[in-house]
Amino acid sequence: MRRLPISLMSFISLAGLIAPVALWACDDAAPASSAPDSAAPDIAIGEIDATPDTTTPDVAADTSSTPEVAPETIADVGPDVSPDVSPDVGADTAPDVTSDASSDSASNGDAVSGATLVGRWGQKQVQSSLTEVPFVGETVATTSTLLLLDVVASAGGFTITQTVCAIDLDSGTDLVTTVLPDAALAAIQPATRGATLASDGRVLIAGLLDVWGAALANPETDALPTSPSDASVVDHEPDGKPGMTVRVAGLIDGEVYVVQRGFTSLEGVYDGLSRIDGLVTWRQEQSILDADNPLLKSPLPTRTNPDPNASWFRTTRLGPNGDCTTVIDSADALFTR
Repeated sequence: MRRLPISLMSFISLAGLIAPVALWACDDAAPASSAPDSAAPDIAIGEIDATPDTTTPDVAADTSSTPEVAPETIADVGPDVSPDVSPDVGADTAPDVTSDASSDSASNGDAVSGATLVGRWGQKQVQSSLTEVPFVGETVATTSTLLLLDVVASAGGFTITQTVCAIDLDSGTDLVTTVLPDAALAAIQPATRGATLASDGRVLIAGLLDVWGAALANPETDALPTSPSDASVVDHEPDGKPGMTVRVAGLIDGEVYVVQRGFTSLEGVYDGLSRIDGLVTWRQEQSILDADNPLLKSPLPTRTNPDPNASWFRTTRLGPNGDCTTVIDSADALFTR
C-alpha cells in the first residue's frame, strides 16, 4: 500500500480530517454528466468552497489551417484561465495568470500550427488548500494526482479518458500521515470528459464530477449520506467497511470511512507540440460515515488556497506505449517546470 502524507485530490480528501484530496469540483464548469455547477450543494461536512476568479492571458494566434472552435462551445466549459509559463518556475509553483485577454480570441484566427490533442498523455494535477491542524496551526496542504490520458477526436472537440495512476497527499506537516490502500486507488474507475482546442491554443477541459463511497440517484445534487446504514452507501474498495477507507497515523491513529464528492475543470494553453499548462478550478465535499478512533470523526477547518495560481496542472505527451508506470517513474522529467 502507498503511504502518503495527509493533505487534500486527484484524492481521499481528508478535507474533513487533515486535508482535502484531489477529488474535484468547480464553480464555473458544468459536470460531464450535464448538470450545471450551480446545482452543486451548499457547504457540507468537510467541503472546500472557494474558486479563484481568474481570466485568460493574451495569447497570440498562429495562422495555420486547423478549423476554428466555435465560441459557444468554449463558453459552455468554464471561465478563461491560461498560464504564462516560465522555464524557471519550480515544480510546485503554478504559472502566473494575467487578465488582459479578449474573450473573443478563441474564435478568431487559425489554430495553433500542427495542433492536435489526439494521442496519449501524462498529466499532473496539483490542488492546494489551507487546513487548520491541531498543535500545528494553518498549513498549506496539496494533493498531487498523476493521470494517464487517452485523447480521441469527437464532434466539436475531443474526448479524454483518464485513469488515476497515483495520488500524493501532503498536509504540510510530518506530524500526520495517511495511508491510502492500493485497493482504494485501484477501485477508482477511468472517467471520460470533453475538451476543446481554440484557435489561439487555449484548451478547455470540461468539468468532471466524481462520487466515491456512495451511489446517489442524483450525483450532482443529492446530500451525501452521513450514516453507514444509509442505503446509498457502498463499499468502495471493497474491504467490508462502509464508504472509502482511509488509514491515518501520527498525532492521530486509526481508520476513517468517508464519502466524497469532487468536481474539477481545467483550462490552459497548448504549445502545439507536447505540453499543455494551466490552472485547475475545483471544489470538494466530504462526509465522514464512521471511524474506529473518535478523534477522526470530526472534520478539520479547510478552505481552498486563495492564491489562484496555487492549483495547477501540466500535461505532457507520451509515446503510444506509455502507461501508468511511465507516468509514475518519469514524473520528474514529465512534469517538473
